[in-house]
Amino acid sequence: MFQELRSITATFPQNRWNEVVNQFFDCANLKKAVCFIQMVEAECKIDLRGKTIIDAGCGLGQNTILFALSGADRVYGVDN
Repeated sequence: MFQELRSITATFPQNRWNEVVNQFFDCANLKKAVCFIQMVEAECKIDLRGKTIIDAGCGLGQNTILFALSGADRVYGVDN
């Protein structure tokens, strides 16, 4: 999963957003985010696989990407 996420950042332009995104893809931060997604699944007793997810207030889409990699069928990120 980590390699897939790193390859996504390689396509981003070299600007201030790249720095922010690379902070998210730091291994420690990524592990926290994955644990959060797994906790949500367990607490809500849901399985994201095959589901359609709307990530309202997605920001740069960090969790949107994680939802997709967790097996969601379709993921939509919406933000201002």
